Amino acid sequence: VLVQHSIATAIPVAPEHNVNGKQAQVTYRYKIDASRARMLIRYPRFIEYAKRSHDETAATIVQELLIVGRMTIMDVILETRNSIQTLLSEKREQQERTSLQMVKDESTAVKDDSDNAAGTFATAAIKSELSSNCRTKEEETDDLYSTIIDALKKLIDGGYIEMVRTLEKNVTDTLQEESELKLEANSGGVSGRKRKLQEIQRQEEGMQISRERSIVKELLAAKGNCQNFLPPGSVWRVNVQMFHSVLRAFVFGRLVAERFGHKVDSIGSVVSAALKFAAFQKYSPLSPTATMDENRRLETIGLFSPEEILHFLPTPVLHALKNKPGGATANLSRTLVHMAQQCQPKVVNEVESSHGHSQGGRFEIPVRQLLDHIQRKLMHQYVTDAHGEVAARVCSILEAKGDLEAEGIADAAMVPVKEVREVLYDLFQAKLITLINLQQGKQHNAATAIYLWGIDRRRMTQTVTDNVALALHNIRLRRQHEMEVGKDWVERAKESSVDENEHELDKLNYNKFCQGLERLDSAALQLDESLMVMKDFL
Repeated sequence: VLVQHSIATAIPVAPEHNVNGKQAQVTYRYKIDASRARMLIRYPRFIEYAKRSHDETAATIVQELLIVGRMTIMDVILETRNSIQTLLSEKREQQERTSLQMVKDESTAVKDDSDNAAGTFATAAIKSELSSNCRTKEEETDDLYSTIIDALKKLIDGGYIEMVRTLEKNVTDTLQEESELKLEANSGGVSGRKRKLQEIQRQEEGMQISRERSIVKELLAAKGNCQNFLPPGSVWRVNVQMFHSVLRAFVFGRLVAERFGHKVDSIGSVVSAALKFAAFQKYSPLSPTATMDENRRLETIGLFSPEEILHFLPTPVLHALKNKPGGATANLSRTLVHMAQQCQPKVVNEVESSHGHSQGGRFEIPVRQLLDHIQRKLMHQYVTDAHGEVAARVCSILEAKGDLEAEGIADAAMVPVKEVREVLYDLFQAKLITLINLQQGKQHNAATAIYLWGIDRRRMTQTVTDNVALALHNIRLRRQHEMEVGKDWVERAKESSVDENEHELDKLNYNKFCQGLERLDSAALQLDESLMVMKDFL
């Protein structure tokens, strides 16, 4: 499973020769990708972004690929079709139940012959509407394959899905043997007749899948341009780095808007658009950087002109720039210049001056400087919440002035020495600050020793990151526990015929349960964003 989801990589080990000259069996070593494993908890956010930026079909494709890991193009199309058809059938059944309930209510309400005739007319009208909806549904099903292929093309062009090489034959054979052994173990207690029926059923399913594959092949062959971006037998997976880069763009934009939103209008949207364009340059096959050599490509990624990021701006911001005198490009260029001059730390660097420039100038986002500033604010807030304002002030003094004794820290923080010593010991126990013991002679003497307190930025960052990750882990465990406790409420809420709030006490408890889950989800999202800032945004 880990190899299928690209979390682990199989590395073949060169076989050694035996004494008789025969070659030994090939063995594999496995390497874990911890950064990709951390992305698992962000998969729902990737699906939600695909739904907002593209459509439901694209979100379904992304969901199927994230569930399976990697799939051939045929499997992607077929599994997506099955999921969409299941969803549409459920919606159609719900509409039919609602319409039939309306017919039943109208039939119960009529009393005389004229009313009965009106009810019959209403019933016929509703049935006619249902039949027309069914016909519309059949027409939509006929065009479903084309819709899926168009959505695939958009995702591939945007860099959200990438082609990967197939797994080596030995690895796939090992996985196949394990699945067959598991199937035999599960079917150990099945009688011969039932086993034969299951085998016949599997053969029928295989024939059905073969027919569906042939239909998809004919459809792909009919679309001439599909052979270029959807080669037969190609294997695809979700480009989680692209989704993560877009998610990083939104987080950076929001944090920059909180810090500098009072100085420059729509500064967060501009920063997000620039970072999304940088992700497009890096991962999209349609980007001009895709055809460059590696050195020039690395130099170009991150640089942008105002005109290039217009497409990535939100619609309200783009309309506001267009409605101002001068047009969208000129106004965006002035905004970027204003951002480069007014904001400290710098949010935008002006690489090429906008004066007389044909494209309105060239700019870049200093991601490392912004990330360093945001990390410092986050660590300061963490120390304040966990150890108090005095501890946060002590850390700021040590970071600004370097190693100091307790008396010097007390003078700078304007706090009694006794209280400062207690705070320093608390921070040292939490692995947030360091202690240097300097002896004035060859012998160790605590009375004459000099104790210098300081900050190791790398150690402090690692400590805060570990604590945030532990808090996120505990929050997720707590949510699992709450779901186990309230699973009866969840099951009753899924049933449309059962009222989950039969009494006032049940209603109160159910509302408290939902409110608690919302708070846990909100806390998990905030902790995950903090973890991304501390660990994954470099």
